[in-house]
Amino acid sequence: MKLNFWIYLCLAMLLAVPVTVIGCGGDDDDDSADDDDTADDDDTSGDDDTSGDDDDSSVGDDDDSSVGDDDDSSAGDDDDSSAGDDDDSAAAAPDCDTYCASRVANCSDDAAACAAGCAAAVAAGMPIGANGDTGGNTLGCRIYHSDVAGATSDVSHCGHSNLFGGTSADGFPCTNTLVDAYCAIVLANCAPGGANEVFADFAACAVAASSVPSSGTLGDTSGDSIECRIYHAEVAATDAATHCPHAGGAAPCQ
Repeated sequence: MKLNFWIYLCLAMLLAVPVTVIGCGGDDDDDSADDDDTADDDDTSGDDDTSGDDDDSSVGDDDDSSVGDDDDSSAGDDDDSSAGDDDDSAAAAPDCDTYCASRVANCSDDAAACAAGCAAAVAAGMPIGANGDTGGNTLGCRIYHSDVAGATSDVSHCGHSNLFGGTSADGFPCTNTLVDAYCAIVLANCAPGGANEVFADFAACAVAASSVPSSGTLGDTSGDSIECRIYHAEVAATDAATHCPHAGGAAPCQ
């Protein structure tokens, strides 16, 4: 009886002792080791999604940061920034240096003559426009067509890109009106202050030309029309004494 009592007592004492489970440290879900919630995992520090070299951090070489070599930053060598060597940075506005470099290379212009003519045209009020203009009375349009002439070896674009905005043959793609074209040509080839002057300046030309009928066809050599006057203003480049009066409205353009 006494023996059984002690056996039962010992068993009761053993059952009353807490069982301690020794966990396996390291790669689990909740501790600080190599798991899902801390270093080198998916949700916290290290090489994961919230910092370092990843897709979503605020620093580093990633896709969404505000700095670095990435796609969305506001600076650096990327695709969307407002500055730096990227695809969206602001390009320089069209200028005479760019225009004349293209004309010399692609249309065999004389550099000095181009520089003087372009500066005079801009000073007279020719709009600068924007890079890539394909039409309209802008310097940007003239640069575009000159560059196309070089890229395609299509010299017809050299006519489009002259300082007059085109020719009678191509319809003046880089002007807004025939008056723009006429005044640019007549002021260049029948220069103010010279023996063959037709108009003193662009303003005087624009006022006079606005009342001239545009009932002809570009290339007309006679008739009371702006088209006839444009033709004679163009050929005045090689014979101003003969053609400047015609360009001003004398016969055969009366």
